[in-house]
Amino acid sequence: MTMNYILLLIVVFSLGFQIGKAYIVKGLSYRVEQLHEEGDYRKAWMIEEAIKSYESENESRKN
Repeated sequence: MTMNYILLLIVVFSLGFQIGKAYIVKGLSYRVEQLHEEGDYRKAWMIEEAIKSYESENESRKN
């Protein structure tokens, strides 16, 4: 019985982590748009670079 709870906890944690990462990346994309509208191109560029490195890291894991 305890083993089932542990497995359930692991599954819920990993799914929650994946969903959370997706929402964070989506939120950062919206923030980049806001920064461009505000004229703060340096911060927007820094966030864009972070998103690009995250996406390239995910692509390398898939291959």
